[in-house]
Amino acid sequence: MSPEEEWETNIERYSRLIPAAKEHGVMICLENMFSGYKGKLYRACCNEAETAARYIDTLNDLAGEKCFGFCLDTGHALLVGNDIYQFMVTMGDRIEAFHVHDNDGVHDQHLAPYTGILDWNGFMEGLKAIRFDKTLSFETFNIWNTVDQEVAPEMMRFILSCGRMFARRAGLE
Repeated sequence: MSPEEEWETNIERYSRLIPAAKEHGVMICLENMFSGYKGKLYRACCNEAETAARYIDTLNDLAGEKCFGFCLDTGHALLVGNDIYQFMVTMGDRIEAFHVHDNDGVHDQHLAPYTGILDWNGFMEGLKAIRFDKTLSFETFNIWNTVDQEVAPEMMRFILSCGRMFARRAGLE
């Protein structure tokens, strides 16, 4: 499908959700996704910040109010080579949620911060720049598969410490 066809199809489908979002008072978040084919990763819908912002602005204009936001997945951004800071600044207050996790830049591993290669200083600077004041959601479930069960609770405490540090350094506390 061409980019124009993809745009029209997605706007039509997402706009069907507007009445339910309004009725139930929920925010629908789009996420930066990727797809894979024969071992290669490709950008998918909303993995370019400018396009994602355009989707959200268009859908909210159609709704007449803020019904759509963005969930920025840090690991997905890393996989397709997005600059995390620049992505965050471009999205700004459209970001309603995060899936915070790390990876090796090749596999969607859902690792704890600092156990992969994400630019965590850029992430903290991005939080500060957009004045993010909501809860950080860590999508780091894979620690239960990557470390011995005896130390997994300690890894959970490490993730909590990372979240507190991110908030503090971004001036969110």
